[in-house]
Amino acid sequence: MQDTVLTLIRGKLGRVPEGVEVKVKGIRDREYLNALIEKLINSGDVLEVLRQDRLLSRVVIDRKAL
Repeated sequence: MQDTVLTLIRGKLGRVPEGVEVKVKGIRDREYLNALIEKLINSGDVLEVLRQDRLLSRVVIDRKAL
């Protein structure tokens, strides 16, 4: 399921932001992964989903803004 999350992120952003892959691979809660997959599918703003779920660090967010 972690691979599905990473595939969705890569498909929507064209890449997986730094540090996100390690965090996603560390998630073992299947219910949380299912909810995250649903959010990623339904959201127009993948970065916002990653921010809300604390999967995207502030450093990466700041670099993206530059």
